[in-house]
Order: sequence, then C-alpha cells, then structure tokens
Amino acid sequence: MARYMETKKQSLSSDTKDVSHEHMLLIPRLRGQGSVYEERIAIIGSGPVGLAAANILFQYGYCHVTIFEANPTVGGVLAMMTPSFGVSPQAGKQLIEMLLRPGIEVRLHTKIGREVTFEQILQDFDATLLAVGAQHGLGGGIPGEKELQGVFSALDILRNSCAVKKRFFQGSIAILGGSRAAFEVAAVVLQAGARAVHIFYPGPLSELPLQAWNRVTLLKKELYLHPFTMPISLIGTEDMNICGLHCRQTRWVYEEKGRRLAFVPGYGRRYPAETVIIAIEEVPDLSFLPPSMVVSRPSAEELRLIDVLTTPLPGVFAAGDVMANMKSLYEAFMQGEEAAHRIHVYLRRKAEMELPAALTSSHPPMTAHE
Repeated sequence: MARYMETKKQSLSSDTKDVSHEHMLLIPRLRGQGSVYEERIAIIGSGPVGLAAANILFQYGYCHVTIFEANPTVGGVLAMMTPSFGVSPQAGKQLIEMLLRPGIEVRLHTKIGREVTFEQILQDFDATLLAVGAQHGLGGGIPGEKELQGVFSALDILRNSCAVKKRFFQGSIAILGGSRAAFEVAAVVLQAGARAVHIFYPGPLSELPLQAWNRVTLLKKELYLHPFTMPISLIGTEDMNICGLHCRQTRWVYEEKGRRLAFVPGYGRRYPAETVIIAIEEVPDLSFLPPSMVVSRPSAEELRLIDVLTTPLPGVFAAGDVMANMKSLYEAFMQGEEAAHRIHVYLRRKAEMELPAALTSSHPPMTAHE
C-alpha cells in the first residue's frame, strides 16, 4: 500500500504566480480554530472536493485525516495534463500544494474495494467522506457508436488513457453532450489542430456550464454549438470509419418521474465528422459500496442520500461528482467545505453524547453501604 505525505519544498509566494487571485480566494480558510481532535477521518477521492474537505478539517484541528486515491497522483481533475475548471495544469498543481496541508496523509494507488475494503474503512475511521470523482463516461446508445472507428469517450481523451492518433484531431470533430468534460475536450482538440468543433446538446444553452464555455470561447477558433440537437445514428464508410452524424431536433418530455429526451418528427440533417467524442454524462464508480447505499437507475447507479451530503450510514457523508457533476471549481470547493463542516458537527455531537457515558463508567454509582 503506497503512502504519500505532501511536503512543500518552496514557499507559496514563489509558487502561486500561475494561480489567479480569483482562484486563490476560493481556497477555504477558517479563523480562530485552536482545538485539536483525535478522531480519524477518511476521505475517498483526492479531487478538488476531497482536498477542500481535508483542508478545512485540518483547520478545524483534526490531526488524523487520510485521503485514499486510486490513481498514482493526487488532485483528480486538477492534476490532469489538460486544463480543467478553467485552470491550467501548472495552476492546478499549485492549488493542490496550497490545499494539501503538511500532516494530511494521502494513500496513492489505493482503490477502495481492491486494496482496502469499504468495511475496513468503516472500522478504522470515525467518519468517512465519499468524494469520488466521475471515472466513467456513459455511452449514448446511438447506432454505430460501438461499431465505427473514430468514436471516443471524452474522459479517455482527457486522461490520455486512450491511444488517440493525432490524425483524429485534424478534421471536423463532433462532441455529443454538454457536460464540463465536453468543453474541456473541445479545448484540447482545438489546440491540437482540429479544423472545427461542433457540440451537440439535447437542451438549451442556458443549461451548459458557463465557466467551461467561457474558457473555450477564449480560444477564438471554429466552435459551433447545436442546442436541442442530437444524432439518431452515426454514419460510417465502407471500411467502418466514422464520417458523419444523422441528427434531429430534440425536446424534453416532462412526466411524473421526471423528464426524458424525445426527437422531433422529421428527417433531420446530416453533419460531416471525422471524429465523434461522447461527453453525455460522466459517473462515479460505486461498486465498492454496499447495496443499501446505492439506487439502481436505467442509465447508471446513484448514491442513496437521506439528507444534504448525508448517506444512510452514520458517519458517512458524500460530496462532489459522486452526487452530481460539478460545473465549477467554486462549486467543488464549497461542497468540500460544507461536507467538512457536517463531519465536524457530527463528530462533536457524537463526542458530547459519549462523554456522560464515559464519566459514568469511570465513577460507578455509590451503594447503600458506602
């Protein structure tokens, strides 16, 4: 089991030149905290939410905070080689250094459910925060999606885990979906030399993540948005390479259980494309959790919650992409701070309830003979 203790080799004054003042203000800070607490807290996931929560818990005075990270590096999306949340890779590295206080333990290469069981976490720690990021991209279920060459997942490209040849980025690129990853991968392919990027989204422009959109527009390159438009099928050549999309207008149909996507009747329109990137929705891996904590949905499993950031298991909290995709760095930091506050309140109330019992056991009641 690998362990990693973050140490700062240089002063922050020389390390923060790439971090904007706006981003530095997002780092949570507490004042007047002089207490020291011995409870052990586990944080599963070292992305912005997990790091912000660990930072706040350290400021509260908890000296046993451990972050579990399945990957070889700490930071989640902030550690990607591609910009995320409008933050450059260098600025992301510096934000990680500022958030990760000396004394916070990080166990890298430690996937819950493989190196350590979730049951063991519950036994060894007094409170747990689920801050797992989105690790898997959902497919669109579009005819041709699995059969044709040149169809990729946005997360695979952003993590460099897919051997994408440079030729796939030279022509017209179609991105399906309006998640944060959609705009991040749009920036990547535009900078890699794409001639044009078309983003197809089933809803209105108002639902798109504003921060991600602003970052891509700064590139001032050929970027086109197609709201209320999605493909009904992908078009391929005889040698099974993607060459286009057959799209139709979409609309939301509202029902008692929520809304569903429906296509507007009609033939639609065809768009040429040398590459298609799926960025419809990114979901976390919840396979390590017991069935009682998970709700099965048609598209993917969801975490069961009984209150804001609170799971059915006492002392187990959740924040970030494990509940819903974060649309901004501000949102991620604020959820991490709120989760840390709820953990602090839970542990202090638990300690207050256990104190009278401890006093009673150390001073047994007097008998009549005494």
